[in-house]
Amino acid sequence: APTDIEIKGSGWPKEHKKALIASGWATGDNSPIIINGNRIGWRSSYEEMEGIVEQLLIRSKSTCQKSLNRQIKSPYSIPNNLNREQSLAITLVNTKNIVFLSGGPGTGKTSTVLQMLLNALSVNPSLKVGLAAPTGKAAKKLQDTVQKGIMELTSPMKERLSFIPCQTLHKWLKANQTGFTKNKTNPLTVDLLVVDEMSMV
Repeated sequence: APTDIEIKGSGWPKEHKKALIASGWATGDNSPIIINGNRIGWRSSYEEMEGIVEQLLIRSKSTCQKSLNRQIKSPYSIPNNLNREQSLAITLVNTKNIVFLSGGPGTGKTSTVLQMLLNALSVNPSLKVGLAAPTGKAAKKLQDTVQKGIMELTSPMKERLSFIPCQTLHKWLKANQTGFTKNKTNPLTVDLLVVDEMSMV
């Protein structure tokens, strides 16, 4: 790059984008780096993730196995300490078949997911909820993080959240030598599934 700009330096994102464009690394349809608004990333990873998102959105148009009682007004109230994006994600869980939540470490993803679950369960306490991650290590980390987040809650649903099962995607789908036992014709028996570390998939 023509100028030395630290990743955590001042001027984000304007100066960083300017330096990347000047370097040629983010110019053209085949550049290794892509800039989309304030998002900067490797083109290959970005395009893979966009492809996954597109496929999931297409699949999400099918009807849910069990209604989330979307016509019922939720008795849940959003905590005041959450930002606009977190609040939006929490309300979307009752109106959309799929919600994508992204952000770096420490941006409040786990807190938001817990509040999303509290909202969904306040509308329909009988929902079958599951937690999933691509690897055993990621599943253990998710379970530990969720349990830690639950300890900080004051909701009467706190205990209900403590018993949500957490497994790898392979265990949820009952992987075997020939494929998956759980599939399009034999779907999971959960109403709401939270998948962590989606970029690993």
